[in-house]
Amino acid sequence: MTKKPSQTRGEAGSGAPKVGKALKEAVVVQFPGGGGGGGGPVDPITGDRPGCPVQPIGHENGTYYFLSANGEQRKLGIRDFTKVGIISLFSGDISWLCANFPCLDRDGNPVIDDFGVRGVVVYLIRACECAGQYNPAIRLRRSGVWRGTDGPVFHAGDAVFVCEDGRWVEKLKGWRVGHDVFVSTYAIGRPDFSAPAPVAEVRELRRALDLWKWSRPVDAGLIFGFLGASLLGAFPAWRVHLLISAQHGAGKSAVLDLIAAAAGDLARPLDDYSEAGVRNALAAESRIAVLDEAEGDNGAIRAVIALIRKMSGLHGARIVRGVSGGGAVQYTVSGSVVMAGISPPTLLPQDRSRILRVEMEKSTGGDPDAASRVAHAIRAAAEMSRRLRSRALINYSVFVASFDAYRAEAVMRGADGRLADMVATLLAGREVLTVEYPPDSDTVRATVDRLGDLIDVSRDEDREDSDHSRCWLHLLSHVPNYWKSGARMTIGSMIALARREPNGAGEMGMAIRTYGMRLLIEGASEHDVLLIANRHNQLNGVFHGTPWADANWAPSLRRLGPGAGSHPVTVKFGGGVFRCVRIPAGFLPDEDHPQQGSAWSHVPDPGF
Repeated sequence: MTKKPSQTRGEAGSGAPKVGKALKEAVVVQFPGGGGGGGGPVDPITGDRPGCPVQPIGHENGTYYFLSANGEQRKLGIRDFTKVGIISLFSGDISWLCANFPCLDRDGNPVIDDFGVRGVVVYLIRACECAGQYNPAIRLRRSGVWRGTDGPVFHAGDAVFVCEDGRWVEKLKGWRVGHDVFVSTYAIGRPDFSAPAPVAEVRELRRALDLWKWSRPVDAGLIFGFLGASLLGAFPAWRVHLLISAQHGAGKSAVLDLIAAAAGDLARPLDDYSEAGVRNALAAESRIAVLDEAEGDNGAIRAVIALIRKMSGLHGARIVRGVSGGGAVQYTVSGSVVMAGISPPTLLPQDRSRILRVEMEKSTGGDPDAASRVAHAIRAAAEMSRRLRSRALINYSVFVASFDAYRAEAVMRGADGRLADMVATLLAGREVLTVEYPPDSDTVRATVDRLGDLIDVSRDEDREDSDHSRCWLHLLSHVPNYWKSGARMTIGSMIALARREPNGAGEMGMAIRTYGMRLLIEGASEHDVLLIANRHNQLNGVFHGTPWADANWAPSLRRLGPGAGSHPVTVKFGGGVFRCVRIPAGFLPDEDHPQQGSAWSHVPDPGF
């Protein structure tokens, strides 16, 4: 079937607005739309008739897929092609049907306001056959902000807005680009593209976050950056989520209300939910889930965290679920999530580069006007929401340029790839709301320097919580059934004592051999090497019930760090000869020099 006429309600064109001019040139262009009408030549091969308001998508096993005249995805089986079913598919407007497939009386004259069902059925089935086999890779896009070809796409449910040549153009319902189909759904509030929020008003929203007491000086600025990035929905290549841990009475629900008010209809507030509930509520949408009462570390909240983790990537969480009859349904869950709780779940290493955790403390200032100030800030955020969202969308090119600059600087500052993505997303989210031009190199460097402690601590925590570090610490902290002077000790203490013995062959040196370990004393203590058998019954007992059981400790320990790896020859331990892992002296415990952990350093930064 040939492509139907363009559905654009504005002028053709593509490309992002020029940085710095976007806010001044944003104008929504609207032309009267409409399919309808008869006439026009019929394609001799496909039978396509111009102006049909229904789009065929494809066919599969006797089921035919369409976008209805209202932009909804529909599938019709062979028994569904009744007159009522066809009228429903065309959303009750039969003018095109009557013009192209008139119903004729016995004398061959058209019947007024009626159409021939058989001709329509043949046409629709033929159109789907020409469209080809239904492609399950088709992505349904409902309300929210999506990543388009050249920039963000805002789906308001009953209309789609795209930036073309610096102007925001409205598309008809059911607009389709490649595998993305922006289907019709319930309407949400549209951004006010004609009046984006001015910087002064936006900065008032930033200052409102200082009404709460945060444990780090930079937290309020980072939350503000989260808000800016989340208003761009699925457009950012890496999406960051927010977890607020609050003391009782600190005001966590109020700060969630402020974020939800600023996001307007993009927000989906929930306070009683499960993973399945969140997944279904956000199916095929790209919005901001606001989850209160995120309490505990149980399986239910862990499942929600796992879903959030998958939502961070470029494509969001790609869900496939079986349905009755042996089929499957596919959809995506995208956007950002903010959670808050008094006892929120702990974050695993793979979560900390996706979820920013901030601590909210209970204020002891005794300000009698605090409640009214918060209520006023929430009302002001709600009133500004449409204009705030338009500012973020219009200014998206600032986000892109800022993200690249901040990410490069964070990597130079020592952040790994994922941590750099998180830092850059938060900082670019701040810029998209407060400036019209990307920051210069000096500003980028100074801003990332302010987050130096966060980067350092996050990097250290990731290193400590890595699989190989946890495996090594589990081994050192294990308490075997070995007694000395009426007391038991850890394997780490046994290794430290063995390092003091001549040639590592004293009492402790011999004891650790029974546990599949052996010290090689190579001159000075800084050259000591610990050998750990790849397989050993006693080590099986040490790691029983852990992720490193069944000899999985060996590949983990080989990744411990510089100098760690496979030993080139087999070694005799207590009980046999084995291949082994080589751990250099820098990782070995020494009771005279215990390893020091890193500490957080608070540096006041009221301007962030």
